[in-house]
Amino acid sequence: MDFKTVRQTMTVNEVVYSTNGEIPVDEDFVLPDFYPEITKILKHKALLRIASKSANSMSVEIDGHICITLLYSDKNGCLHSFEHISPFNKTFDSDVDVTGGTVHCKIKQEYMNCRALTERKAAVHGAFSICLQVKAKKQHDIIVDIDDDTVQVNRGECKFLNAIGNSEKNYLIEQELELSNSHQSIDSIIRCDAVPVITEIKAVRNKAAVKGNLALSLLYSSGKQCIPYKSVIPFSQFIDIQGISEECICTGKVQLCFLEVKPRSVDGEWRSMSLCAKLNITVETFCDGEVPVINDAYSTRYNLDIQHTKVNLEKIAGHINDSFMFKKTFDFQEGTIVSVIDSWSEIETETCRFEEGIIKVSGNVTVCFLVNDKDGRACYLEKKSDFEYSKNIDFKLEGNPLCSPVIEPVTSSFAIISDSCIEYRIEYKINLSLCEERVIPLLTEINADDKEKDRHNDGCSLVIFYANKGESVWEIAKRYNADIKDLKEINSIESENLQSNKKLMIPRV
Repeated sequence: MDFKTVRQTMTVNEVVYSTNGEIPVDEDFVLPDFYPEITKILKHKALLRIASKSANSMSVEIDGHICITLLYSDKNGCLHSFEHISPFNKTFDSDVDVTGGTVHCKIKQEYMNCRALTERKAAVHGAFSICLQVKAKKQHDIIVDIDDDTVQVNRGECKFLNAIGNSEKNYLIEQELELSNSHQSIDSIIRCDAVPVITEIKAVRNKAAVKGNLALSLLYSSGKQCIPYKSVIPFSQFIDIQGISEECICTGKVQLCFLEVKPRSVDGEWRSMSLCAKLNITVETFCDGEVPVINDAYSTRYNLDIQHTKVNLEKIAGHINDSFMFKKTFDFQEGTIVSVIDSWSEIETETCRFEEGIIKVSGNVTVCFLVNDKDGRACYLEKKSDFEYSKNIDFKLEGNPLCSPVIEPVTSSFAIISDSCIEYRIEYKINLSLCEERVIPLLTEINADDKEKDRHNDGCSLVIFYANKGESVWEIAKRYNADIKDLKEINSIESENLQSNKKLMIPRV
């Protein structure tokens, strides 16, 4: 027996494929002839940068490169830096069709070892782990109402993020950076890093307007001196996404795919640098959606065959745009520190959790120092420390909390306490959207066997039931297959749960 139903289509973003993998690093490289020989390796760093991601048919392909930076000193104690680039390609075979999906990757360095094989040759061995997800728009055809006198329906409303569209775009920044008059000319670049951050993202008609900054930090040598240099380069882009409007919610991520900074000679002086940076910007767009749902249903006369589909629904509960201070005193071997050449930090988020009205983000900060010791030699020092950021929030969460915080350094300072102790301070800016994820069973099919008509008729026209305070009126009516409207009317009940112990008269159909 088929019922007359009202259906509605809802569109949500769902994870259609997820997996984990490993990208090994096994690289041997030789310094060019014009580089000084290696006396001591001070620091090595390996970064995995993704240039492109594609989901087609039954596979996901990722291309990029591994950038290995070697910081070392020569026989005279001078600092030098060498960069080695190794391309990689990784293909993941999926058991579902992922065409049109958006690929999300989370990279973590598991371990990395470096050693000098000769005065001109070094070897780096390690591995990166990659956590991969493919999200795609998925439509669900659900039943939102049933038009039949024999079927009792418990109705509700479900709020969710209605997926509109997503897109990604590669953006190239090319810029000439001029030194100020107070800066000395450049001999060589020793250390270079850049952090891209989205500062604003808005939806306009069929486009997402993205603004952000690329914070560049480097150290260069000039004679026997090492000089820090910082610059902030703004960027902005329009990304085409059909179907979005000003009312839509936009979330975005930006990743650095490629970075190159080279000194340039102007009129015989090396007082400028050419910057080339490639960014990958990913934008997802949603609108607040609300759909009527059927929480439960039963028939006063028939056995019902009800089918549900479980859907993961996400909803943005709130936003946090805040800052916090990390302060730590680090102790080293006595006589190690005479002066600090350079300092920087690397932050890694481990967990983001919600506890009794408080959001907590924790992880670790690796603080790095280049110093001169008592013998005038350059030394590299490193310390790792845990951090935790917490904030009271005034919005409620009903489901599983989800958040991916973006943390960027704002300002940093240090103070030399002694020849073995440094106090380090850094202010971080944290930006996150806190989402909640709920698994909701939604009604997709309902049928009845009309041959079992009157299966509930046991000859009683009225049942007396002694109910307790707090019991659900719906559950009582369902237990006896009663018409809930008649039950409420006969017993003068207006609420969904009983306010006190009560004797109920339950009419039977």
